[in-house]
Amino acid sequence: MSNPEFLIPSADFTFSAERDLSDVDEIAFPQSARFYGRDNGSFDSESYLTSSTGDAVVEQNGSIYNSQKVYLNPLYMHDGDINWSNTNKTLGAKFSPNSINGLVCYVFGKEPKEKGEEAEEILHQDQQVYTCPLSGTIDDRRSFYNDSYLKFMEAARVDRKDIIRTIKLCNIYLDYSRLIKNRIKKLSGMKFKDEKAHSELSTFQDIFAVWELCRIIYIPSKQEYNQFGQLSIELRKWINLCFPLHRLSEAKMFLRSIDKNDGSEFSDYIKLVLDILDSRPRVAELEYHEFNLRRHEWLSKISDLQTKLRGESFLEGRIYDILMILRGHTKTIIEKSSSWQEALGGLVYHGRPTCDAQELKNILNVILKSIDTGSTPVDDALIEFIFRRVEKGIQHCERIDLWLSAHLSDILNKLDLVGRIHSQSSHQRQTNITTQPDVDIREHYLLSYAESMVFHTTLWQLAFKYFEHCEICGYSYMSQLVVRIPFEDEFKANKLLSICKENGLTFQEKTISRIMGKKYWQNERYASAIVYFISAGDTASLEVIYRRFLDNYIDTGELTFLNTIESIQLDDDSPVSIKFLARYRLFHALKQNGEIQRAGAILMELLRAQVAPISFWPVLLLNALPLLQEGKARKMIIFSTQDTLEILRNLQDVTSFVYQEDFSACIERLKKWHTIENGYPELDNNLTSLRLALLQNSADCYIENPSSPWMFE
Repeated sequence: MSNPEFLIPSADFTFSAERDLSDVDEIAFPQSARFYGRDNGSFDSESYLTSSTGDAVVEQNGSIYNSQKVYLNPLYMHDGDINWSNTNKTLGAKFSPNSINGLVCYVFGKEPKEKGEEAEEILHQDQQVYTCPLSGTIDDRRSFYNDSYLKFMEAARVDRKDIIRTIKLCNIYLDYSRLIKNRIKKLSGMKFKDEKAHSELSTFQDIFAVWELCRIIYIPSKQEYNQFGQLSIELRKWINLCFPLHRLSEAKMFLRSIDKNDGSEFSDYIKLVLDILDSRPRVAELEYHEFNLRRHEWLSKISDLQTKLRGESFLEGRIYDILMILRGHTKTIIEKSSSWQEALGGLVYHGRPTCDAQELKNILNVILKSIDTGSTPVDDALIEFIFRRVEKGIQHCERIDLWLSAHLSDILNKLDLVGRIHSQSSHQRQTNITTQPDVDIREHYLLSYAESMVFHTTLWQLAFKYFEHCEICGYSYMSQLVVRIPFEDEFKANKLLSICKENGLTFQEKTISRIMGKKYWQNERYASAIVYFISAGDTASLEVIYRRFLDNYIDTGELTFLNTIESIQLDDDSPVSIKFLARYRLFHALKQNGEIQRAGAILMELLRAQVAPISFWPVLLLNALPLLQEGKARKMIIFSTQDTLEILRNLQDVTSFVYQEDFSACIERLKKWHTIENGYPELDNNLTSLRLALLQNSADCYIENPSSPWMFE
């Protein structure tokens, strides 16, 4: 593993507890002085610190390495209001390994102790969950991942009933090959390559070796692949490209270097060997029978030359070995090969130029009895693919790179070349699958690949696109991970909400909406908070906002809070508490515009709805008083006799012994601004002015319409 690369940047930061950690149930923050990385050994440091006096270091397996600067996701910045010491400020981050060879962390800050203080004071502990990759590999591959995703989707759109389905999929396979070659070309062309770049180049060379071998064995995309000898030709090209060996021209160079051209017997024999090398029949240029005939004649010439050379000690050794190799002598080729790939290429090219895939397995069996493969991931994968054990080959591909195992299993699955593997995998546990030990190999590795991108700042959306194509476990993964994606703004939150809507993740959609609502509520963006709480169905939070708006009006008489309701679109399904606020705001707007009769109708609607808490009823009742007064001045009847009776009945209820305490508390709060100086009538605990106005209104109703009932009848 490459050296860890964590360093908290020294940019300005604002702590924001915008993420509720209650839903992050699988993240166990370290409590001891150590934590351990998955499959990557142990780290001796619990936290990584930056200070103004030195660079951060990471201690791994007892050795200290200087770390390189990377950024947490989301960006971490200091709170500018904190009075940090200019010479001794300290920030720390506690990390915990996650399942994608990266880290999740939370961050805390300390202010250095002053003289006389017993200990440092922890000023803040941020509740935001941050992620930190162990390397920049994913960042470097963003373009490659995006391009390969387009090919993945192209393959997904190929209809199973399409009569040219196989041809289309084979062409997509070749497109993948071009993407891999372009990536290798880009890495090879870098002027300055550090250890990570060299490692990345080596990884993609291994990916290409596996991808091309599978193409040769499993992807017959051209007609000539069915011709004899084509496998031999392709295999030789593959070996020369992926595992450069000593070529035939080097044998010619050796022979010419020892040829003195002096007309001696030695020089004559050298020329005979060179002639044999030049006259070799080429399988691509001849028909089957003609090739076999010419090859038989060519091998006879080699045998005759070997007979002549017996006893000629000055020509034995390397020249004799060259002739044995040209004849395809198995033991000689294996003994002279430096790797199993070289031996395979030699035996196929010199001994079995017209072999098929079945013969290739037999040839490899012979080689493996004499040559140790070294058991590297790429060796193991290549060998399994040659033996046509596709599932095992893909399992080894995971050790090379997750991209390879995911996309190779996907395309081979679509070509009906791979099925299921026996595995007690983490993906099974995700969906509580306990009775079925076999899992779909394609989905298994697509899930692993997608999970590796989940917490990346830009590629996280690709992760969910891949999850969507995992029919068995994809929904389960999305449901668990979508609520854990850090989101810094409404734009990203809406993307997450779109993913939830598109995939039927109703609970997760409400969870994200609730988190956004809390964030906007803390930032005093109340309209946005209400919208998100409505989407989340969070009646408890809406009730808190509702009560706060009402309390603000009781304490100040101001409509500032209520004005935020104007931008919210409500319908019949909207919460009654928010609809009450909207109607109450409309009441004030009508009253200010002089539409007192409409305002009166709205007020009666609010009273009859019985939605407001009892602590707000005195306010609603008092709101009738200015309407009654203005109606009297304009000689207008605002409330009918029945309305007046209803207002009086409610007034009697709130001033009764049962609600006396709430009523008195509300009146005391109203008295702070409901004063004669502010243009309001004086308040008393009996609301005498309101009672008198109601009695006068009833009398006016009777005078205007004698047939109307008198309230004292």
